[in-house]
Amino acid sequence: MGYYTKYNLSITKGGDEEKKVATDLSKVMGYGPSSDPCEFFEDLLEEPMKWYEHEKDMKAISLKYPHLTFLLEGEGEESGDMWRKYFRNGMSHTITAKIVFEKFDESIFRDRVITKIID
Repeated sequence: MGYYTKYNLSITKGGDEEKKVATDLSKVMGYGPSSDPCEFFEDLLEEPMKWYEHEKDMKAISLKYPHLTFLLEGEGEESGDMWRKYFRNGMSHTITAKIVFEKFDESIFRDRVITKIID
């Protein structure tokens, strides 16, 4: 069974090294070489997946590319499980989503006509 999360990975600051990063990340994750690492990794991230070692894997990749800043966004299968993790030079910072409801405004019910439906 397991817990599935939809991931999105981007490089927010740094160079133009997506192909090298995709190749290295696919190796770190235990996947074999692909003819097109960027396409392989895009396909991999299209569907929700179990990637329990994502933090360890991303720290390893960020150590290999210390000048890049990575953003890994996740949305888990449970309602409200959304987060962003930033990685740079082996370090990480996590930000979790906060769902906030607007305050209820009673004035929307004032001056409205209430009709009664009679059967």
